[in-house]
Amino acid sequence: RADSAHLTYTPASASTDRTKITISAWVKKIGINHEQNIFHAGTSNNNRAMLRFYTSSGYDNISFAARTSGSWILQLNTTQKFRDTTGWYHIVARCDTTNGTANIYVNGEELTDFTTSTKPSGSQSLEWFNNSEHQIGQRGYDNTGYMNGYMAEINVIQGQALDASYFGYTEFQT
Repeated sequence: RADSAHLTYTPASASTDRTKITISAWVKKIGINHEQNIFHAGTSNNNRAMLRFYTSSGYDNISFAARTSGSWILQLNTTQKFRDTTGWYHIVARCDTTNGTANIYVNGEELTDFTTSTKPSGSQSLEWFNNSEHQIGQRGYDNTGYMNGYMAEINVIQGQALDASYFGYTEFQT
């Protein structure tokens, strides 16, 4: 947590289609009990989007969220806690604002219990792929929320809302 290693990228221009996104990442947490951003976009509290470990009561849930003009248009906060610091999690989050769908998968299983479940509607544009700074392993609007752990195989796909099966097959016997 004391390390502030992260990656940043700012697209030269905003994409014409910011209504669909899929994020896939392998994550191994080292520490718990603080916000840990996997993928974040935006440098303003009012216009941002993120996939992170976070909740206001323990910091061990997964949150997939987007805020536009100060309003949460996407907010899925899991009830399930993710406290294992010895194993890897494969996390897939997808959103399609054109049909109002958003999902989170962990290790191939779709999560369905949320403390907050707000899904977008009306083809709203997300901050991802806007011409604002994007961060892997950090929260960009105040330069905090560093990932305390390891990340691998981070895939961010614009224009498609893909489920976990797109990224591989899990052998249930092994």
